[in-house]
Parts: sequence; C-alpha cells; structure tokens
Amino acid sequence: MKKNSRLIIITAVLLLAAALVLTNNSGSAFNPSESQFAIDDTASVTRFFLADKQGNQVLVSRDSTRGGWLINREYRAHPIIVSSFLKVASQLAVESPVASKASPNVMKAMAANGTKVEFYQMKPLIDWFGLNLFVSERLTRTYYVGEVTSDNTGTYMLMEGSSQPFVVYQPGFRGFVQARYFTTASDWRDHTIFASALEQIQSVEMTYPSEPVSSFTIVNNGNRTLTLKTGATMEQTAPFDTLRCLAYLTAFHSVKFEAFINDIPQPKLDSITGSTPLFELTLTLTDGRKETMKAWHMETGEPNTELYGHTFNMDRMYGMVGNGDFVMLQYFVFDKFLMKSTDFIANSSN
Repeated sequence: MKKNSRLIIITAVLLLAAALVLTNNSGSAFNPSESQFAIDDTASVTRFFLADKQGNQVLVSRDSTRGGWLINREYRAHPIIVSSFLKVASQLAVESPVASKASPNVMKAMAANGTKVEFYQMKPLIDWFGLNLFVSERLTRTYYVGEVTSDNTGTYMLMEGSSQPFVVYQPGFRGFVQARYFTTASDWRDHTIFASALEQIQSVEMTYPSEPVSSFTIVNNGNRTLTLKTGATMEQTAPFDTLRCLAYLTAFHSVKFEAFINDIPQPKLDSITGSTPLFELTLTLTDGRKETMKAWHMETGEPNTELYGHTFNMDRMYGMVGNGDFVMLQYFVFDKFLMKSTDFIANSSN
C-alpha cells in the first residue's frame, strides 16, 4: 500500500513538472530566454531605451505628473508614435533561428550597426497564483536589433547574453520592424505648439512686425467677456465682433507643426532667424505661463517667380517654437490664425 502511494505521488510530481515545461514552452520551439522578444503587457511598461553604435540614444519614459510620455525626461513624446512602437513590441514573433552558416555574418553586422533596446516594467518579484508581491520597476528585456532579411520581411534580433540570433517579424504585417527602432530624439517628439482650452487662456497677442497696424491682442476677462486691443500701441477697441474673437481663442486647443528642421546649415538658419518675422504669436495662460512662436516666409520651390506670381512658398513657412526648435509650418494649419486687426472690427455684430 505504501509503495502504491509513493508511486502515485511520484507520478503526480512528474506529470506536474511535465505540464509546467509544456506551459513555459507553448507557442515556441525555442528557448524562451533567447527568443521571447515580445513584451507581454505594454500597460506595465514604465520606460524604454534605445541606443545605436553611432552614439545616438533616446529614453522614452512615462510622465507621472502630466501623463503621457517624455523624451529624455525633457520633451513631450508623440503619443501616436509611442503607441505604435509599443504595439509592435508586443506582437513580435520569431520566424526562425538564423542558420548556423549565416549567423557569424549577422552577428558581425549587428555588432557594427545594431541598436540596443531595453524595456522596464512594473513587475512583482513573486507571482504566486496571481498574488503579486514586491512590485517594482524592473529591467525585463534587453535585445539588439540588426539588419533586415534579404526579402525585406524579417529583422535580425539577438537577446542579450545569447549567441543565437533570430529572424523576427510582426504577424499580419508585410515588411520589417527594424524601421520602428529609430534613435533620433526629435523623431519621437510631439509636434504640438499650442494645446489650451478657452478657460486656460488669458490672452493672445498677434504681432506683425512689418505691419504693426494689423497687430492685435484678445484678452479673455474670465467673466464671459472679451477685450480687443489693436494697432502698434494696442489700444482698446470697441465695438468689435466678439463671436469672431471667441472663435479665434478656441482654435488654440490643438495646433501642430509639420516637422522639425534639423539639417539646415547654420549660416542659413542665422540668416532666416535674423530677418524680420512674418508674425509673432504669444499665448498667455491663466497660470502665468507664456507660449510663443515666430514664423518666416520660406523660399519658393518654383524658379520662375514671375510666372507663378509669388516670391515665397505658398504652402509652408519656417517657424521657431517652444524653447528654440526650428520647424516647418503649414499655411493649411495657420491660415485661421493669420487674421488682421480689421478682421475683428469690420461688420461687427456686438
């Protein structure tokens, strides 16, 4: 009887061990410690870090104060770019290990041009049947991203500490994921210039340096009334079109630029910013903060200005926003802001 009991216990233990092994290896024919590139829970990701062999690096971390994400703990991150990256990171799947003959060349190329990736997540030290104990931020994944495969459908990746590289892909996507792992900080940054609701705005000042008479300031008095000041001396003007002024203020809820301009030669940059701006726009918030920007005409892309009747680009302009970022602006976005003082006075209804 005792022998039977021992056999039953031993059998149960062996079956349990086998079940655990099968569970840990389900869905993968490879060692999980070397091939589990996908992040299991992106909601628990607190930050991730990317660095390439050229010295470029970027840290993307959650902003615990304002929400969203920060780039290098300084700039706002573009929420769509971060969301797309985390989606890809959670869906990575291994197609196959790299063939032994090709592995040395893949490893050599990765050592020369690979990108290192680190993920940090809030994870428990002990997970006992769903009971999470000692939860803290932990480094959960470190791997290297290499070149793309010859058919442009896979990307070579290597887990840190492993000698076996793999071909990795995103299921349902025909292409390679390497392009998602960029290390230029500006490529991760948010393109927002202004993002303030009406109740957050104290005043808006639009100045036209070459045409001071067209300049204006709209003041939100906070008691459901507005004040308009116009001209070079910003004298209070009445009557004026309050509905048009109100529409102007509410347009600042989401204003974005098109792109950063990082490759412009310094002499040209100095020449542009040293010239008279097309306009200067200042948003003063109720908490005392000021958000400013300037814009300049961009040279036309058409060599024959007489034929097309203009001497500057009619679609885009240069801009200086925030703490000195030089960017590209679209007239499509800013046309509604390029109003003159007379636009609020003529045909006034109040």
